[in-house]
Amino acid sequence: MRITRIKKLRQCGIFHNFKWDTLPEFARFNLIYGQNWSGKTTLSRMLQSLELRVVPDGEVLISTDKFGDIRGDGFPSANIPVRVFNSDFVRDNVFSIEGKDIPPIIDLGRENKKKHDLFAKKQAELEKAKDVRDVKREKRARAKKDFDNHCKTCSSFVKEMLEGPGNDNSYGNYNKTKYRERAEEVLGNGDVAAHQIDDQTQKELLSLHRATPKPKIPEPRYPTPDLTALREKVVDLLSRTVTSGAIRSLRYEPDKAEWLRQGMGLRNASECPFCENRVSEQRELDLVHHFSAEYESHMKSLSTMAAEIDCVMESSLANLKTPDCAMIHDYLFDGYMGAKAALDDYCNRIKEYLDSLTGALARKRTMLFDPVLPDGILWPPDDGPQDNLVGIIRKHNNTCRNLANQAAEARQRLEYGHIAKDLEFVKLRDNSIATDKAANESETHVAALEVEVFELERDISNYSRPADKFNDDLRRYLGHGELRLDVREHGYVIARDGEFNPLPSEGEKTAIALLYFLQSLESDQLGIEKSVIVLDDPVSSLDANALFAAYGFIRERTKNAGQLLVLTHNFTFFREVRGWFDKANRNRGVASNAQFYMLESRSDDHGRHSEIRELDPLLRDYGSDYHYLFARVWHGAKSTGTLESNYPLPNMARRLLDAFLAFRRPDIRGTLGDRMDKIDFDEEGKRRILAFVNAHSHNLAIAEPEHNMDLLGEAPSVLCEILALMKKMDPAHYASMENLVR
Repeated sequence: MRITRIKKLRQCGIFHNFKWDTLPEFARFNLIYGQNWSGKTTLSRMLQSLELRVVPDGEVLISTDKFGDIRGDGFPSANIPVRVFNSDFVRDNVFSIEGKDIPPIIDLGRENKKKHDLFAKKQAELEKAKDVRDVKREKRARAKKDFDNHCKTCSSFVKEMLEGPGNDNSYGNYNKTKYRERAEEVLGNGDVAAHQIDDQTQKELLSLHRATPKPKIPEPRYPTPDLTALREKVVDLLSRTVTSGAIRSLRYEPDKAEWLRQGMGLRNASECPFCENRVSEQRELDLVHHFSAEYESHMKSLSTMAAEIDCVMESSLANLKTPDCAMIHDYLFDGYMGAKAALDDYCNRIKEYLDSLTGALARKRTMLFDPVLPDGILWPPDDGPQDNLVGIIRKHNNTCRNLANQAAEARQRLEYGHIAKDLEFVKLRDNSIATDKAANESETHVAALEVEVFELERDISNYSRPADKFNDDLRRYLGHGELRLDVREHGYVIARDGEFNPLPSEGEKTAIALLYFLQSLESDQLGIEKSVIVLDDPVSSLDANALFAAYGFIRERTKNAGQLLVLTHNFTFFREVRGWFDKANRNRGVASNAQFYMLESRSDDHGRHSEIRELDPLLRDYGSDYHYLFARVWHGAKSTGTLESNYPLPNMARRLLDAFLAFRRPDIRGTLGDRMDKIDFDEEGKRRILAFVNAHSHNLAIAEPEHNMDLLGEAPSVLCEILALMKKMDPAHYASMENLVR
């Protein structure tokens, strides 16, 4: 599978609006030449996005021979075997490992770098997790201690309260564990409220817990007279009247009437025993009529009723007696005394009630001829507390029969009652459980992180491959064996001439990264024959001797690539690769087996931008970039373009002058200024040339404050002076070059 075109690059780095148009399609071997800042890195990063399956910057559209067109937003799902070597690969795959060891350690591989980064991240995470774990352990220990102390205090209280002589001693060994078990039992059953006891109940249970054996008390039987019926009878008697004749004076003088009534019963004849005078027949008759049989009958009924009331009073009050309180078990004492007081009060109310009935009857005896209202009669009292008192006596007797069991039950109720009031238990228990869970989770997290860190450390240690083959490749690549990599636990150390050395230079770092890249191609499961290989400036910062050795190594290792794209700004390397690709075309007899392109930067009103175009014939057909530089300077001298279009020219002019003067005056050593001082040319012109190339030849954009925009605007005239200098020093050479570029 091959990439055939880069159809569109819009707002992609320096490529503002590039379209492939009529360019020939990519071949199997492809060489792209471009100066620094012309877009090589942008292209390699765009293709690296395809390798990494991420969306590239800007709007991108490429064509392939297998999958057709692929947009940039489709890169994540594209399955194209692209492998890219560029400065990003160097940065990501040759990295130093921080540590205390000296000398510094380096390691290789993006995946291994990820592992190192992850290892460092996990180590930091582990240290943080350990700090969190220690805090949570401390909280757990504090919560457990608080909970244990609480249970210990409560169990001591229960033990002191419930153990004692005469007990079954089941609370003699009572401790915090037992208290916790009982509390969990109460909470687990969900009946905390059922176990709550008030102060009075607690007092009674404590008395029962401490009770000693006592004799049983005979259960009393209390009469239940019908007090309401008595009232009804009395009211009936009060409402009755005597209807016989009555002596008026006696009717309203009850004392006199009662005196006469009694006197009549004592006399023997019609003679008054008081005055011994004879009672007249009429008076006698009147008295007989007044104290008639009806009168006597009613008086007798009143006396009988009074006697009945007296009988009820005597029998009821006599039978409402209570046992001696000293006989009652202590835990029932308060209840018993309350019931006894209530019974005494009940007796008093009965007596008051019966007295009200007796009083009413007494009033009626003086008013037999008139009805008497029951206004002064009380209502009978409600049912008395006899049953309550009997119930207490029954409890007492039951306790007498089963004292041991009831005392044990009392102790359990006291224990559970204390637990039911223990609001702190749940709070402290839940806090202990929560902190224990949090500490356990933290410990589990730390243990998992420790495993991860251990496995990562083991993987990193195992990842560093033997260095012999790598060192052999490095020697061949660099053209010398001065530099070696020695294996260490987590990577490699640099040794130079047998001595440990600081981290490698940028050129050496690039060489190490490229070797690693090429070795990784050999281990790629897909195989290099099916891969698209992209090399961006693989010989950057190498000296001339190392460059040729590196070229041979690269050619050997990538000759079987399914497709190869080489991007470079180094003309020497460009020339070697160009020869290799030309030979590939000739050997295969296919003109399109290799293609050659260049990156050209231009400037317009919208700023500087680059384009891919076919390689300039001067670069394609000649053995150095000198021809190309001369052509650019020659055309620039005749140009009337914008200020932006002149940005590349100072750098090209300097390189052209360097090459020309080095050839024409090899006897003059030093800088370009040194050579310019010793050649025969107009002094004012030489100063302008030096000011132009020195101020603007470092980059393709203005970056230094000393840059003179006026000089840059005079680029065509200065370039003309440079051409005039060359023509003066070597007219024949100048004429030949001018013929090539016209």
